[in-house]
Amino acid sequence: MIGRRRTKITVENHRVLVIRRLGSTQAWCPECEAETDMVRPEEALALVHASQAQLADIALDHHWHVIQDHDGRLLVCLQSVLKAGF
Repeated sequence: MIGRRRTKITVENHRVLVIRRLGSTQAWCPECEAETDMVRPEEALALVHASQAQLADIALDHHWHVIQDHDGRLLVCLQSVLKAGF
């Protein structure tokens, strides 16, 4: 009798996205309860390959954390964008 050998191969893939730019913005995210990297809405949309017209729907559907800075500009918490799993 000849025994059969089985080999199990597991492949894991991980993707790391690092966004750094000159003058990057860090701010307090009330929903994360931490200081986090913030991006402009246009940058968040570029990360998920979406158009400006889809901003409100995506932000609501995927629970992006959005704040307004002292100049009235919108900023999106980068952690909330990455957690959305695009």
